[in-house]
Amino acid sequence: MNLYHLSTENHDGETFKPRVPKTANDFEDKKGKRICFASTISGAWRAHPRGGADDHTGCTIYNKFYVHVPAKSINKRHTKIPRVEEVPDVSVTDEIWVTKRTKMKCIGIIQAGTGWRELQNVLENGDDPSNLLRYKVHFKWIKKFN
Repeated sequence: MNLYHLSTENHDGETFKPRVPKTANDFEDKKGKRICFASTISGAWRAHPRGGADDHTGCTIYNKFYVHVPAKSINKRHTKIPRVEEVPDVSVTDEIWVTKRTKMKCIGIIQAGTGWRELQNVLENGDDPSNLLRYKVHFKWIKKFN
């Protein structure tokens, strides 16, 4: 199982402890302690509080992120796919919770966001910026680490 965690900071070698994220949205579970990962990099970007929300429109194009994975394999019994009641947008975030302390390994840096065409469609149609979730996330590797 692939597990990806994006951050604007490099957490290589740090051990994360499960907790309720300070950045959890009002509609997300506030009880279950977890470390948030996603099964895809695109999903991790969609789930990230800074993924597409750097300004008042909720639209930011091509932010830089450190890509982290667990340093060691995680036993499936320490993972949980949240229910829609816990994370309503789980179908687009590909979110997976890890419920045990996890040492992080940084595997590289990406630049990720939605393309200008998608942003233009949202803005020109007067759509709610959250509709960007339905668009493809584009990313490119800036640097890969061993």
